[in-house]
Amino acid sequence: MESIGRTVFWNIPEDGIIGFYIIATFTILLFAYGFWVNISAWAKGKDAPLLEYMDDDNVLAGKGRAAIFKMIFTGFFSADCFTAKRVFERSKMRGIMLIGIMWSFIILFLGTVTLTLDYDLHLGLLKGYRYLVFSLILDLAGIALLLGTGAALLRRYVFKPERILTYMEDGTILILLFLTVFLGFTVEGLRIAALSPPFTDWSPGGAVFKMIFTAVLGQNMDTLLFAHRLSWILHFIFAFSFIVYIPFSKQFHMFAAQITTKAASSRRY
Repeated sequence: MESIGRTVFWNIPEDGIIGFYIIATFTILLFAYGFWVNISAWAKGKDAPLLEYMDDDNVLAGKGRAAIFKMIFTGFFSADCFTAKRVFERSKMRGIMLIGIMWSFIILFLGTVTLTLDYDLHLGLLKGYRYLVFSLILDLAGIALLLGTGAALLRRYVFKPERILTYMEDGTILILLFLTVFLGFTVEGLRIAALSPPFTDWSPGGAVFKMIFTAVLGQNMDTLLFAHRLSWILHFIFAFSFIVYIPFSKQFHMFAAQITTKAASSRRY
């Protein structure tokens, strides 16, 4: 069982791996820069568009950058944020979608970090049954995120309630997230189709995509390898675009929400 695991960067040439790490580094730096710029604007009390999401003008009064960062971090772990209580009070449907998207995203993010550390530090943790359980949890989270973002897009653009005003920027974050997860399953499905590894039942999402690709592409190895490599490239293009987009858009309000939710909770008690 210890031989069971994933070959990270399978079918990816060395120059592709190097390019991945270079782009990933710039992505993280750009996100950090955008995050710092926004936090600095809040700390200076500037009338930035993002501050419109603050319910209480005095929440950030006299706060420095470090204090604001602490408020965001601790606010995220508040009970109200964990359960999206304020959203549920306004709309149960939105609350369910938000919980599904938020928690599945967190699980996938932590899973990606774990896989990266395991690979880069040669920890050897994701082997045997540990890997199978890890793969199952991430696949289920991916399915939930795919369904959640898909439902949110349908609600915003197809079955839209009259009270919702739709702007392109509102759907961009959902589209990027949906495509990132969809292409992630595409990569997994093509890898399974090419390698036919054991215990694929532990990767239900990838197994479904594998069946689709096998039916469409057959067992032509050259086609599967090309499609896998192309999907891998597109997957990370959308993933990195999603990360960079957040601090330079109004979607950065998700960090403001941690502060206002905690503040509202404190006022109630």
